[in-house]
Amino acid sequence: MVILPAADQFYFQVKDLSVIPLSEEHGNFYTQIYRDGKLMKHIATPLSQDKAHQSFILALKLTAAVPAKRLFLVIQAPQVGGYAGLLCVSTVPSQPNCVEVGIMLMQQFHRSGLAQTALATLCHKVFSLIPSVTIIGRIDPHNAAAKKLVAKLGFVYCNKIGCYNLFAGTFQFQEKHRGS
Repeated sequence: MVILPAADQFYFQVKDLSVIPLSEEHGNFYTQIYRDGKLMKHIATPLSQDKAHQSFILALKLTAAVPAKRLFLVIQAPQVGGYAGLLCVSTVPSQPNCVEVGIMLMQQFHRSGLAQTALATLCHKVFSLIPSVTIIGRIDPHNAAAKKLVAKLGFVYCNKIGCYNLFAGTFQFQEKHRGS
């Protein structure tokens, strides 16, 4: 099974955004996302306030664990002075050479290019930290925007396992996404 690097390895910054590990200060933002019906439409049923808070506490524990099985990361948008969304990187117990990535972006940042930049930079970071891994994405079949996003990055749908796969050799990481 893949061992995820510690959360502190996932700090990065590019022109339009910065990404940092989830911390205590992100509680209100995290619960806001998980309670938003429109945002959760293609992901899961929105959570109640109590369930979202419990989920946040668990997400903090998972992100702080060593070794981690799941890392939650916060996308910051400096141009608006706030948080734009969440990224997640998870091990996949049923597929020992894979990690799963996910993104949830606030509505006001849809169609801004931020999702592509954030996900591309995250995938680049994963490949640089875990070179032999395959990155997968599980997408609701009705989520056309997410399918279009992963296709731009080089993900390919695999019928056998029912998700999108990204291999280092098919990854479309353009220089404009490169961050530190």
